[in-house]
Amino acid sequence: MSGDWRLIGRGLAISTAGAAASMLAVVAASAAFVGSYATTIGSIVVASILGVVFHRTLTPFLDALDRRSTAVGRNADSSLHSEPAASGQTRLNDPPSQQPVQGD
Repeated sequence: MSGDWRLIGRGLAISTAGAAASMLAVVAASAAFVGSYATTIGSIVVASILGVVFHRTLTPFLDALDRRSTAVGRNADSSLHSEPAASGQTRLNDPPSQQPVQGD
């Protein structure tokens, strides 16, 4: 699996853990309201475990995304200083001083 797909998979797994923790907390509150205390305790335990997993994995994942975006941005910045396109069209990120003047 390539690095990008691995990051996507990790992100989906982390977000699923966070969403499931939130949903189970709501289930626990609902079960407590109607008096189903076994469901309440089970939901709280599983929600707590998933919440800890989410909390511990989110920051390293976001750091990995930040490192990747910095590396990709560095490669994109180096292409800004190349010559304009041969067809006379400007690239989206060209500063105004590098854009060719269009004649009538």
